[in-house]
Amino acid sequence: MTSCNFLDKLRKPKVAGMSIFDYVATLVVAIIIGVLVNHYNPFASSVVLNIFIIFILLIVLGIIIHKLFRVPTMLNYYLGLNSKEAVMATRKKC
Repeated sequence: MTSCNFLDKLRKPKVAGMSIFDYVATLVVAIIIGVLVNHYNPFASSVVLNIFIIFILLIVLGIIIHKLFRVPTMLNYYLGLNSKEAVMATRKKC
């Protein structure tokens, strides 16, 4: 039996098999980057649009990094990049 740390407990709530915490944390990072970029280099587009674009780019970066390091995720399963069995085999039982 594996022990579960604090991060494992945060990642336990899921929607469609994907951790809510991971997407909320990605959104928070996108907001921070968007606000900082807009503060130092204002664009003609709105801050909300910049944050949305940064959020999508971070999700795509996460997909690429997980694929490069061969870490199966549910999002990659939905995109056809790995099998559901591979995802379930790597999940901790908390």
